[in-house]
Amino acid sequence: MEFFEHAVFGFCWWDIPGLIALIAVTACFLVKRHKLKEEKKELESQLSN
Repeated sequence: MEFFEHAVFGFCWWDIPGLIALIAVTACFLVKRHKLKEEKKELESQLSN
């Protein structure tokens, strides 16, 4: 339990840029996923015609 006695749980100034980067990467992933789903639906509709 010696680790928890000396651990300090708080915020560092690196947390803000890290959080911004995480949000940006997540947003890019979701947009890319949405576009791929739309493209897949379009290609499937072209195949069925």
